[in-house]
Amino acid sequence: MKLNASNPFYTDGMGNAYKKISMNDLFYKDVFSEFMLDYVNPLYDDLKTRLNSVKAIKGRNVYKARPWLRKRK
Repeated sequence: MKLNASNPFYTDGMGNAYKKISMNDLFYKDVFSEFMLDYVNPLYDDLKTRLNSVKAIKGRNVYKARPWLRKRK
């Protein structure tokens, strides 16, 4: 993290620019963005891929694998 006293803006690792209000605000923004990147986003991406893979399974394949789930005519 680079801080320059003459520059009123702070740029984080992702290229987002923040106005320098106080070091405390910068600290919390930095910690929040790192928390989102390290913990929340990977979990969300994993959940998305799991849900998409479940959606991709066709019903007839499920019924082939589990004959007791076949619809009765």
